[in-house]
Amino acid sequence: MAIPPWAFEAIRRSVGGVIDKVPPETLSQIKRRAGDLLSEIPQQAAAGVETMMRGARVGKEMLDRWSRRQVALVTPTINATGHLVDHRLAGVPQGEAAIEIAIESMTCGGLRNTAANTRL
Repeated sequence: MAIPPWAFEAIRRSVGGVIDKVPPETLSQIKRRAGDLLSEIPQQAAAGVETMMRGARVGKEMLDRWSRRQVALVTPTINATGHLVDHRLAGVPQGEAAIEIAIESMTCGGLRNTAANTRL
């Protein structure tokens, strides 16, 4: 909501009356201090952004570590060449029986087939 013109004029007159009573040296000190404060704003903002980014990096690293642990626990698979696909055991060959069981479980519905579940 806009300030009505009469209110704006009243505020301007009262501020002008106060400024007229302030000694010039005090007014220059106030202006200098206001300039100093305004020049500090970008530095303070940059420090705040840097703190926020540091916190985000720490959070991302924690999330990365957690997700690597979770993925390592639940996603080891056997690729088409018969090697175990896992970042900790990459390239470990599997026996023919293990490969046949994995292929059978993938082609016949896996968890819905009790015979494949038993063999697994």
